[in-house]
Amino acid sequence: MKGLHEAGMGVRNIARRLERSPNGVSYALRAPEKTKKKGGRPRSLTDRQVREVVRAAATGDYSAAELKATYGLSCSVQHMLARLEFAQRLSTAAQKEVTRQNGGGSLMVWGAFGTKGKSELVVLEGARTLATTSTLCRSICSRLLTSTTEIGVQLLDWPARSPDLNPIENVWAILARKLCGHGMQYNSVPELTAAVMKAWNSAKMNELQDLLDTMPARCFEVARKNGEKTHY
Repeated sequence: MKGLHEAGMGVRNIARRLERSPNGVSYALRAPEKTKKKGGRPRSLTDRQVREVVRAAATGDYSAAELKATYGLSCSVQHMLARLEFAQRLSTAAQKEVTRQNGGGSLMVWGAFGTKGKSELVVLEGARTLATTSTLCRSICSRLLTSTTEIGVQLLDWPARSPDLNPIENVWAILARKLCGHGMQYNSVPELTAAVMKAWNSAKMNELQDLLDTMPARCFEVARKNGEKTHY
């Protein structure tokens, strides 16, 4: 890898040749002395303590004040209540593009779920490119915010560039396994659409609730890793 780089080959070409990810190649080529030290304050809790706190909170037998006193947590009770309330109020939504394995068409779908249930899966009609999406976002953003405020939809603060916190990414992965299991292939976009709808409708609410219940642990882990990628 180092020899290819010294020979003038770019990171992406090296990654393609060695069948590795560009990020992995870039990290491997980075000199140890140039590796940035993680920022932020030192961790307040060990991995074991985090697991203990999460397990205790999940039982429902402890108030926020009792958790703080029992485990010697340094955060305020108000902060703990806010994080727990955030997880309870969570409603997550995203869109996903599904492509036929042999080409010849794809579809973009949008779905959402929360503690009260899941939405219908919506198929977005027409071609969608980065340029058209950006234009649409600029034109409807202000109107969307106004409309949601008028009908009383409460918006959640969501950290930028944080797909690791969004449990719907796990839902897309579950649907993908259902769609592609046993070498399944689809002959047309309508056939693919029907299969996607069936997979979404078959998603059980208890499975979705299990994903929502991981939000406190996700928040703990992303904070512990100073915003870096989590195992979720």
